[in-house]
Amino acid sequence: MQGAAVISIGTSVPPYSYTQDEVFAKAGYQRQIIQKIFRNSAIERRYLAVEPGDTAVTDPKWFAHHYETWAPRLAAEAGRKAMLGAGCVASDIDYVVATSCTGYLCPGISQRVARDLGLGPRAKNANLAGMGCNAMVPALERATEFAERHPGANVLCVATEICSATYWIDDRDLESAVGNAIFADGASAAIVRAGEAASPSAPLVRFKKFASRSNREMLGYMGFQNEAGRLRVQLSRNVPQAVLPLAEEVLGDLLGERKLSPADISHWIVHPGGRLILELLGERLRLGDRLEASWQILAGYGNMSSATILFVLENYLSKNQAKIKPGDVAIMLAMGPGLSVEGALLEF
Repeated sequence: MQGAAVISIGTSVPPYSYTQDEVFAKAGYQRQIIQKIFRNSAIERRYLAVEPGDTAVTDPKWFAHHYETWAPRLAAEAGRKAMLGAGCVASDIDYVVATSCTGYLCPGISQRVARDLGLGPRAKNANLAGMGCNAMVPALERATEFAERHPGANVLCVATEICSATYWIDDRDLESAVGNAIFADGASAAIVRAGEAASPSAPLVRFKKFASRSNREMLGYMGFQNEAGRLRVQLSRNVPQAVLPLAEEVLGDLLGERKLSPADISHWIVHPGGRLILELLGERLRLGDRLEASWQILAGYGNMSSATILFVLENYLSKNQAKIKPGDVAIMLAMGPGLSVEGALLEF
């Protein structure tokens, strides 16, 4: 057996998209400094589960209902697409691993996705809650562990985030304004499988190694705090610089045994946490145009937290087939609360 692989990917977004100026106006902001934050984000459009006629609200019940309505819906849509791409039907799915941080549900997202997709009662499920933007990487690691213990099993790995369920409109708080300027709604899913005889579906990428680094002295740098019955984003201006050494340590773990350096890696699947993070990481590692897929997803979708990394992988696979040779390795990196960086070494 050659190890677990992503067999297919599915993504989903709400039916409503907005330019940065449209979101700025819808939020009711007035200050020019906040408008500058919106316009300097490198984002052109984002998808939000907010109808064009809706205006800003503050009722905590609205935000809880908003999350409960949209998070399972987008997750099921992404999961259905991933299953279709892998040639799976509901009875083929053995395990659902779900992650989300922009709301809380019990039973969790995994059970709701299993219900909405009609999965059998024996399908196992697990939820990774509260991990943030980098959660899809450890979710894929959990999926990989199960798949490799059960060759031929199909694991549905899902991330769904309704960041609009966490928006605070406060002209005085620039942290909240930065969050409102970059975060968006979306879901992504993958079918993970190990074993060559499981299906005629061709693997897209195999997982060779995972690595993680955290600096828990920076727990307050990124995440959510509960205020007035709602989630309010915490996003320190120091995050872009702080994640760089963590990312370098993760890369050392992933590449050390093969005696490779970042310069030796042509394929990069990096979470677009924001414009400055991509700029600093590209400069520090001298990546040049190798972050193009991340920039494209940031421009067209914004930061959808944990769901975003599979959007980047899907984009990369669709636009770089001519560059990819069987056996090529790639790096997957995602940054999130903790402060932490999660990474994986992939092989095409």
